[in-house]
Amino acid sequence: MPQEIIDLNNLTPEQSLKLQAKLLGYKRMPVDIETFIEDEYYLGSIWGKGKLYKYWKNILKQIYPDPINIAYNSVIFTGPIGGGKSTTVGIAALYTLYKLSCLENFNYFGVQILKGITSIFFHQTATKAWDILIEPLNNKWNVVHISLHIKKCGISH
Repeated sequence: MPQEIIDLNNLTPEQSLKLQAKLLGYKRMPVDIETFIEDEYYLGSIWGKGKLYKYWKNILKQIYPDPINIAYNSVIFTGPIGGGKSTTVGIAALYTLYKLSCLENFNYFGVQILKGITSIFFHQTATKAWDILIEPLNNKWNVVHISLHIKKCGISH
């Protein structure tokens, strides 16, 4: 039976993303960052409907131009206290974890996950890290069990 030949130059952007997702080992296509922020199933009740500053939403859309690719290896946010930097970092971390959960396996990346994935958030104090980055998720996410511990000087929050 002959194989179908696909002209990669004539793929639509959507077809190209689906092909990239398949080649990278995704079992399902992740939603885009805007859907992740706005949709009630994800973070919509926490940061959707204008709760996240438009500036930071646009920054996240620049970082994550589509559901598969990322524009930067690392980013540094600067600005005043209360400007939304920590919230944006929290959303970016969650989106990255969500995208990882859409993978069938990690073989493409040459790693094997034997234990849970750990994220580390640094902030001025453990309490601020908890209040800004973790507590909003504890109140919302019942879709995926997230076990969170913040330790400072051996004391859990």
